[in-house]
Amino acid sequence: MFENRLYYILDFSENNKIDFDEILHKDLDSLRKSPDGSRCLIKIEGSPKGFLNTINSLSGPFTHSEIKNKLRSKNWD
Repeated sequence: MFENRLYYILDFSENNKIDFDEILHKDLDSLRKSPDGSRCLIKIEGSPKGFLNTINSLSGPFTHSEIKNKLRSKNWD
């Protein structure tokens, strides 16, 4: 079910660089945010998208099992 998904974490301050046509979220309100609100999670289906190259704070890609572990940390460090 999640085999083709990739997950990325970025600083929420760079949310203006997200291309919502390329990810599995419809808008800013649908993004999962870190407990302190400083980071957000995006997920994509398939191969990495070009807009990701414009995001300076990008971490990832993570698999489904990797992101589950990552989200257990306090602020996704």
